[in-house]
Amino acid sequence: MDSRLFLDLVATAVALGAWFGAYGLVRGFTRPASPTPAPATMELGTEPPAVVSLLVNRWSVTEDAAESTLLDLAARGFLELRQPDDDPMRTTLHLPPSPPDDSGLRPYERHVRDRVRGLAVDGVVPLTALSFRDAAQAKAWNRRLRSQVVADARAAGLSRRRFGPAVTSLMTAAAGVVAVVVVVVLWHYSSWHSTEGNPVVGGGIVVFGVLTAIAGLSPGERDTPLGRQVAAHWLGVRDWLRGHEQFDELPPASVAIWDRYLSYGAAVGATRLTSTVLDLGMGNRKLVWSSLGGTWHRVRVRYPRFSARYGQTLPKLLPRAAISIAVGGFLLKVFGPDFDLVPNSADQAEQIFTMVTAGVVVVGLVLLVSGGHTLVRGVADLVTERTVTGEVLWLEVWRTTNQGEDRPARPWLHYLAVDDGTGDRTTAWGLPSQWAGDCRDGDVVTIRVRPWTRRVVAFAVVGHSRSRRLVEREILTGGGVNEVVRIGDTVRRPTGPWSARVHELLRHLAAQGFAAAPRVRDTSEPGFELLDFLPGEVSNYPPTPAAASVEALESAAALLRAYHDATAEYARRAPRDGWQVAATEPVEVICHGDYAPHNCVLDGNRVVGIIDFDHAQPGPRIWDVAYAAYRWVPMTAPENTDGFGTVEEQAARLRTFCDRYGLDDSARADLIDVTVARLHALVDFMHAQAAAGNAAFAGHLADGHHLQYLNDARYVRAQRLVFERALRRGRSGDLRDEGRRRGEDRQPGHH
Repeated sequence: MDSRLFLDLVATAVALGAWFGAYGLVRGFTRPASPTPAPATMELGTEPPAVVSLLVNRWSVTEDAAESTLLDLAARGFLELRQPDDDPMRTTLHLPPSPPDDSGLRPYERHVRDRVRGLAVDGVVPLTALSFRDAAQAKAWNRRLRSQVVADARAAGLSRRRFGPAVTSLMTAAAGVVAVVVVVVLWHYSSWHSTEGNPVVGGGIVVFGVLTAIAGLSPGERDTPLGRQVAAHWLGVRDWLRGHEQFDELPPASVAIWDRYLSYGAAVGATRLTSTVLDLGMGNRKLVWSSLGGTWHRVRVRYPRFSARYGQTLPKLLPRAAISIAVGGFLLKVFGPDFDLVPNSADQAEQIFTMVTAGVVVVGLVLLVSGGHTLVRGVADLVTERTVTGEVLWLEVWRTTNQGEDRPARPWLHYLAVDDGTGDRTTAWGLPSQWAGDCRDGDVVTIRVRPWTRRVVAFAVVGHSRSRRLVEREILTGGGVNEVVRIGDTVRRPTGPWSARVHELLRHLAAQGFAAAPRVRDTSEPGFELLDFLPGEVSNYPPTPAAASVEALESAAALLRAYHDATAEYARRAPRDGWQVAATEPVEVICHGDYAPHNCVLDGNRVVGIIDFDHAQPGPRIWDVAYAAYRWVPMTAPENTDGFGTVEEQAARLRTFCDRYGLDDSARADLIDVTVARLHALVDFMHAQAAAGNAAFAGHLADGHHLQYLNDARYVRAQRLVFERALRRGRSGDLRDEGRRRGEDRQPGHH
C-alpha cells in the first residue's frame, strides 16, 4: 500500500476514533446516578407521583408515571375507583358529579384525566378499558406524557438534559475539527492521486452533518444535585412501603383508604397488584414483575435479536465457523497478493479490478476473523456452562421454521427471561421450544446455560412461586355443554374419563410446535383441568360477520389441515380406546370431532386457535372435514336459522373450504355421503349421552337440536348435485363427469 494513502487513512481513522471516543466518555460521565436510599420512612414529599417515578427509575419515564398519576387523581377526588366484588379486574372509574377545582392540575395530570373522560360512557369506564388497542396511538400518548413529566421535573430543578448545551456545543465543535481533518485528507489525497471530481469540501460537510446529528440526539435525562437528594428520600419511602405487610397486594380501589400512599407506591414500584390491574399502555415485556425472594420488584429484560449465534448449538456453529474460515482463507490466498487500495494503472478497467479485489480481500479477512472468533468462543462456551435458578419472567416464541404457505410456522426457540436474584437487569436465554410447554410465568426453574450463545441445554421446573399474573375470573361463552371459566391467562374446565387422552394429544401438539391449541397447565385438581387461555373472539350462532367471512372460511380450512398434519404421526401409535367418542377406521389423524365456529378462536377475520378437544377421536381426515365443512360453509337447510346463503353460495363456499384444506379427488367424491353419515352419527351420540344421564345432551334433545341435524342431513342429500358439481368444477379429470350422479342409496365407505 502506498505510504501516502496509509497516512491519509490513519489520519481519518484517528480523527473519527477520537470523536467517537469522546462521545462514549461523555455518555459515561453523564449517566444518570443511582442514589443510595435514605433510611426507610413513611414521610411523603411534595413532588407529584409522576416525577417521583422518574427519579426512582434513574431519570427514566416508565408506565408507572401514568398509573401513579391516575391513582393520585382518584386520591385527590378528581376520579373515583369502585370495586363491586372481590375481583379487582372489575374495578370501574367514575367521574364525580362535583369534582374539585382543576385549575391547579399539571399538564400530564390533565392528559391522564382526559383519557378517562374520552372513554367514559355516562361517567363510567371499566379500568381495564383504559389500555390502548393501537400501538401507534399508545406510543404517541405516552410520548406526550413523557415530555410533560420531564418538563415538570426540569422546572423543579430535579432533572436536566443528559447532553446539555455545553456538551452539545463541545461535541459539535469537535465534529467541526474532524470535518477539517477530513477536508485536509481529501485535499492531500487529490494532490498526489489525480482523480476527477474529488469531493474535498463535500466530504467534510457530510462528516460534519453526520457527527452533529449524532451529537444532537437526546439520550434522555440525568440527575441534578437536588434531584439526587430527593430521589434518595423517595427510595427510602419505597423501602418502607415494601416492608409493609401485603401492601403489594392492595387493589386500585383501596386508594379510598390508603389515599396518596397508594399512588406513590405505584410510582416507586411497590404496588404489584394495583400496577398489574392498571394498564394505560400496550404492556411492557422489558420491565417485568418478579416475586423472587418474597417481595415484588421489577426486572429489566434485554432480548438479544440480531447475532446468529444466539440460541444455537455447537454442532450448528462449528460448520458455519469452518465454512467462514475456509471461504475467508481461500479469498485471501487467491486475491491477497493483488491487494492494493490504490490502482497503479491509469486504465479504468484495471482500476475497477483493483478496487473489486480490495473489496474481496476485506470480505475474506472479515470471514476469516469471524469464523475464528466463532470457533474459539463456541468451544469456550462448552467449558463455561453454568447453572441458573430463578423465577420465569417472560416466555414467548423467538425463532420459527417456515413449513409452507398453508401451514403455520413451527417454533424451535423461545425467549426465556429468568430472574436469578443477582440484580434488577437480565438478558433472556434461548429455550428450545420442546421445553416451552413445561413452564409458565412465575414458575421457579433451574437451567443449565451457555453464556455466549445464551442457549439453555438443560431445564427443570423446581417449584411454583406466586404468579405475577392477576387472577381474574370470567365465564366463557361458546361450547354449550360445559361451563368454562377463565382464570387470568388460563382456562378451568371440567374433565371426564376421556381427558387423559386429550391431555396426551395436547402435549403432543405442544411438542410439535403447534401453537394454535391450548397447552396443558395443571391436571392435579380432581374433576378439572387448567389449560392455556387463547386470546381472541369465539363465535356462537348465528355466526358473527367475522366468522362468516371468506377469510375465516379459508383460514379455518388451512388450520384444520395443519392440525391434522400435526397429529398424523401420533395417530399411528395413539391408543384406540379411552376417547369420549369411539375411534373410526381407517385411522389417519386425530379428528377434533367438533371443529366449528364455537370451538375456534378468531383474530379479526382469521381463525388462529382451536379449543375444546373433548370430542377428539382417532379417525380418517374426511370424517373431520365433513363436519367442519357442514359447520363452516354452512351446509344447512333454509329453515335452520343458524345458517345463511343460498345453496349455490353454500356450494361455492364448500369448494373454497375443500380447496384451502387440500382435499383430494377421492375424498371429494365421498364428501356428501360422509357428511350425511356424520350428522346421523352425531344424533346417535346425543341419544347415547342423554341415555347415560348427561343432562346437557338431554337438554339438547328436548330443544330439538337432533331434529335440526336430521333435517340438514336430508337437505345435504337433496342438494347433492349442486354440492358435487361445485366440488368437481375446475379440477382436472372431473369435468367429464359433470353429468354423472351417484345413486341416492349409495352407502359411504370406511368412515
